[in-house]
Amino acid sequence: MDIYNINLKIMNSFLKTHYLKIVCLLFLLLAMYPSSYIFYKLKKTKEVPYSIQHQLIELGGKSLESLDVPVGAIITFNDSILGTGYNNVLKDSVAFGHAEINAITMALKKLGMKKFNELDRNKLYLYTTLEPCEMCRGALIEYRIKKVHFMKSKSLRYWWKERNWELVYEYNKSQITGENLQDSLLLKHPLYNN
Repeated sequence: MDIYNINLKIMNSFLKTHYLKIVCLLFLLLAMYPSSYIFYKLKKTKEVPYSIQHQLIELGGKSLESLDVPVGAIITFNDSILGTGYNNVLKDSVAFGHAEINAITMALKKLGMKKFNELDRNKLYLYTTLEPCEMCRGALIEYRIKKVHFMKSKSLRYWWKERNWELVYEYNKSQITGENLQDSLLLKHPLYNN
């Protein structure tokens, strides 16, 4: 048997045992194409009031004092500012210290969770100097903030890299035993709904 046939047998064996994983990964890669990058490129750039732009730049400037990435964010409702934030990851050694999350936190503290959740989402806006990262996008989705406007977009390369990490995460995550223990905790929570 020559080396070609040996390699062919090894390759066929590999494909047979890993076929489903390969197909799933290829599907995920295509499905997770950075569509976020495409959608806003199709829309017209919006004008933002000078006062908002000026305040965003001032907030981003505060980040520079601690050498954090200079990003500022503002949440408004009916043209009233509910919360502001700037990056303070390095300053305060907090992983979640992004401008958008800090602005959401300030708005939640100002209004309380119940009142914040009752706001008309068509009048609730987040303005930021830089397109939100995956973590901040997750928070925006969690708190149903759908009107997001940013000054500078992230590159297609950035989004490809993020999607690749999503694939790594999806491939490597696994459930551990104890689901019933978590359920017993959730059932003790007064707001838990199945």
